[in-house]
Amino acid sequence: MEYKTSEIEVKLEDTVFLVKIVKGKRKTVTLKIISGAELLVKAPSAFSNTRLKELLEKKKKWILEHASVFTEEKNPFLSIRYIDGSKVYYMGKAYEFHVKYQEPDGEGKTEADIRKTNERISVETIDTSEEYVKKQMQTWYKNQARNEIIKMIQKYRPYIGEKIGTIRIKSQKSRWGSCSELGNLNFNWHLILLPESLMEYVVVHELCHLRYLNHSEDFWNCVKQILPDYKERETELKKYGGLLYN
Repeated sequence: MEYKTSEIEVKLEDTVFLVKIVKGKRKTVTLKIISGAELLVKAPSAFSNTRLKELLEKKKKWILEHASVFTEEKNPFLSIRYIDGSKVYYMGKAYEFHVKYQEPDGEGKTEADIRKTNERISVETIDTSEEYVKKQMQTWYKNQARNEIIKMIQKYRPYIGEKIGTIRIKSQKSRWGSCSELGNLNFNWHLILLPESLMEYVVVHELCHLRYLNHSEDFWNCVKQILPDYKERETELKKYGGLLYN
């Protein structure tokens, strides 16, 4: 049986879902929540995206309730607090988090001093409020994510051999990564919180899109050639969908 696959983004109240659509010779429409940020819809070939959006809006309450439960049960990062004595994450490992007040240096410096050891991440800052510390940590995380992702790209690019455009680290609302027709790669900074194997999977996934800008069999063979266990990594990654909305 021949199938056609596609993806769209649909916003239901304040949540943006990535909807994966599989169309083929079938008479019914099925809807499945595969993570706190992703839906899977199987539908007849003639079922339009307009009708699909109407269906999702109609089932909005059910989707949001079940996606929330899925996320709370699966995602260990939802309770992260950027306050002294809490725990934060870096490449899948939990670290003690410490916040210390730092006297102004008289030169107008506003950036926090952030340091990571084997067991803790410490922040010295002129403003210890959680909102301010969170913003400083997010900036630091983005820089760390760029460094780690570029290392992985350099490692796996030889397998692909395609030209890469611009690499951006962003706060995407429904995707861990994306690839444009121009070869530009976008990655979500939240990847730096995940285990290295999952960050690696996303990087390889987007690198293979440089050659195949779809999810065809050839695309998945490209991913499998580099990461034979990609299916296990993909399944594990779905546990962290709700992290995109923190």
